[in-house]
Amino acid sequence: MRERTTTDPDGLNVHVWLGHEPVTQLRESATDLVHALPEGDGAESMIGSEPSSPLRIVDPSGRVSRKHARLVREGLWWRIEDLQTARCQATQARADPGRFSRASRSYETAKVRDMGGPPKKKRHHYVPQFVLRNFSPDGGGAVPTLVLESGEFHERSSVRGQCARDYFYGRDTEDAFAQSEAKVSAVLRRAAAADLVGFDALYRLREFPDTAEYAVLQEHPLHVLRQFIYYQAHRTAASADEMEENIDRSAKRWLQKDPRFRETAPEAFEHLDDVIIKLDDTMGHILYSAAPFSFGMLDMTVKLLVVDEPSFILSDHPVVRRNQFAEVTPGGPGALGTLARGLQMFMPVSPTVTLAI
Repeated sequence: MRERTTTDPDGLNVHVWLGHEPVTQLRESATDLVHALPEGDGAESMIGSEPSSPLRIVDPSGRVSRKHARLVREGLWWRIEDLQTARCQATQARADPGRFSRASRSYETAKVRDMGGPPKKKRHHYVPQFVLRNFSPDGGGAVPTLVLESGEFHERSSVRGQCARDYFYGRDTEDAFAQSEAKVSAVLRRAAAADLVGFDALYRLREFPDTAEYAVLQEHPLHVLRQFIYYQAHRTAASADEMEENIDRSAKRWLQKDPRFRETAPEAFEHLDDVIIKLDDTMGHILYSAAPFSFGMLDMTVKLLVVDEPSFILSDHPVVRRNQFAEVTPGGPGALGTLARGLQMFMPVSPTVTLAI
């Protein structure tokens, strides 16, 4: 749970229940890295930026102290004690096993990332720069932009500043996207030059991808484009904002219906609308949840729609989903999910080329 403002050290200290099973370990968001919690009444574990900390928090902003807080087991409860260091505000949070919560003010800018440290790059583009540059009139580093909310038009906006946020992804995720985008840009350059050698080889599978054939498929140029558009549909700021709104709305609805929350934290219950409930690593959760369903793309055909005159435009949430099959089928599902029959996905990659799946 995160407060809208963080300037009041005496703000609300609420309990948020996230489950009912005993908490024995903590897993880093969107990874398989697990940190076991100490057992037994009175057991302790240190939290901080110090490399030797059992629960290390890598914080690019530098607000987390080397020994920032202590996690203490008290019978059936875990308690987080702020160590009152110069960088800390005095906050505490308690949760029973399975009802783990965190002291939001002290940690709101700190994300538990992979143990290798913060991302190499600060600026993360959720729409690749090589795609944005395709829409530059002179092929340079500036593109015309229209801000829909205000109606403002800018004839030249720096590509570096478009469709980007600081530290939007974790270290490994940003590196993986960079490697993938290198493959995609090479495939698109070949397509633009009419170099389609190998494009007609097998690139669709109807078997589960645990086969030798799938290993070959991974390098197929059309499969590269297919995977690119799938993850591009999930990796934008709009996707993250939508997820955070859904989490906040659903969690509050659940808490309002839970009599335990009203009984144990009546003041917090009354001020529930004054806080925002969100995930520490929203984008990590989105990508982690999307990955198992990527196999649903394996039987989809890949096409490049090419026109002679510039006709396509790009947005900061560039993948468009449509299901014409459901639109004309009486009682059809009308779904736009990856496994929905009739799903279509479109993404402009230049003013004259759109990727269609």
